[in-house]
Amino acid sequence: MLLIYTHRISNRLRYITQQCIENILKLDFELTTSVEDFIKHDGPKITYAKQPLQNEFFIESHPLLFEKGVRAIDVTAGDWNDIPYFFGVGEKSKIPFDLFAASFFLLSRYEEILFHVKNPKNEFKAELSVLHKLDALKRPLIDLWMNAFYQSLQEHFDQIPERASEVNYELSLNVVQAFKYSGRGLMRHLTESLGDLARFNFNTIKTRFAVWTGRSEDPFLIYNELISRLEFSDIKLRFFFEYSKYLYEDQNISRFRSSLNRLIKSVADYKTVALSISHLGLQDSNALERERLELTKQIHRPIWYALHSKLNLRMPHYYKRLIDAELRDDFSMGYADKIGFRNGTSSIHFFYDLDVEMVQPLKVHPFVMTNQVFANRRAAKQAFSDLRAVANETQKIGGTLRFVFSNEFVAERPGTTYFENLIQFIDENRN
Repeated sequence: MLLIYTHRISNRLRYITQQCIENILKLDFELTTSVEDFIKHDGPKITYAKQPLQNEFFIESHPLLFEKGVRAIDVTAGDWNDIPYFFGVGEKSKIPFDLFAASFFLLSRYEEILFHVKNPKNEFKAELSVLHKLDALKRPLIDLWMNAFYQSLQEHFDQIPERASEVNYELSLNVVQAFKYSGRGLMRHLTESLGDLARFNFNTIKTRFAVWTGRSEDPFLIYNELISRLEFSDIKLRFFFEYSKYLYEDQNISRFRSSLNRLIKSVADYKTVALSISHLGLQDSNALERERLELTKQIHRPIWYALHSKLNLRMPHYYKRLIDAELRDDFSMGYADKIGFRNGTSSIHFFYDLDVEMVQPLKVHPFVMTNQVFANRRAAKQAFSDLRAVANETQKIGGTLRFVFSNEFVAERPGTTYFENLIQFIDENRN
């Protein structure tokens, strides 16, 4: 067991050490404020404080983990073993920065909370982030820090075992519009057809009529094909269905349509079905709770997983809404238009609420990429190049690479081609 001496055990410190040491490094540990217990301990031990006790493994602490609330913090960059860092400390420290405070800063989305205090209606863009300024958005920085920290512990203590590393892959299919043409009422068909006519989309009108009369299958009906395609793959697949009443902002057909419910039940027979949160659900906690409960009734199993249908998060309000609706896992942490790690890790972690200074019962599953990065052929080529670098680095330290794709993108070219290239890339990378 690793014993950590500190001058004070705060909620922030307890949270981040559990995430970094227990969840990422898989080491048993204990925090103590007793100098006597620390001295008597004959296993691996470190000091996390402003000053070392003697000549032990010492990490100098930044004030962040012993504060409450948020404030503007100076972030000065450095480099450790070719890994960028911030929150640098003095020369006595075995590690040249406070890796626990820096990890907490990223996981708690401290910078986003501070941004939204001043800009409540604006979206936090990747370009505003510390990771972008460090040119480290495409690197799982916390996981890299922890891996280097683990190697330092091994060099210092004989009792630290070897650490296995493995890369896993997960795909979230975001089904905001389950059908392209099917399941609509007569008035919606007529309205959309008139819109196609005004835009001279005659082929669309022809296809729409063929689907409506049953002579052609709806273009978005790729679900069985996708399940079969990934049946023998190592990719973990989940389906997130939007399940609300029809609104202009939510283009899916109403949850009261039997065609949608039949589709969801058929998918749930083979794969995990979860909730893609509608525009209405994002605005109204009661509507979100209704969506979750109604979907639960349809598939006869509890719905705990959620995905923000638009992926434009507002922190911490979005997570608090999920908690109010009794959802337990969210898969929306990332930037829709950028490859990389919004919170600096590929590892699952609990949400820490800075408003109340408590860990909340909501697990965050960060994603690395969405289909939005495939804007054109040139962007797709760059995306695969970036993804290869991310996968190679993650392979060395272990982690999970998650992807969010919409069914609309996967169903039609060129998205179908890019998606197939991604599956082949993952399969080749696993072998």
